[in-house]
Amino acid sequence: MNYVGIDLGKDGGIIVLNQDGGVLKKYKTPLLTSTKAKPEYDIPAMVKILKEIPEPKVVTIEKSQPMPMVSSSVMVLKSVARSGRETRKLFG
Repeated sequence: MNYVGIDLGKDGGIIVLNQDGGVLKKYKTPLLTSTKAKPEYDIPAMVKILKEIPEPKVVTIEKSQPMPMVSSSVMVLKSVARSGRETRKLFG
């Protein structure tokens, strides 16, 4: 069994894991270059990638949701605090 995880963000990607959790393959989200401000998804390339992955497979897609309006400085402070707690757990 292969497990496929898809992060649909423009900087996202696709990862394929085997049944033991080993990484078989990683792909960047295929995008088209265009004259528009934002790149667009390359749907045919995404389909090609998914067809290349051997069966049987389970595919999951990250649930996208808007981020709450929080200032970047608050997010940095939360990240540093969380990181400090995790470090203390690991190293006492």
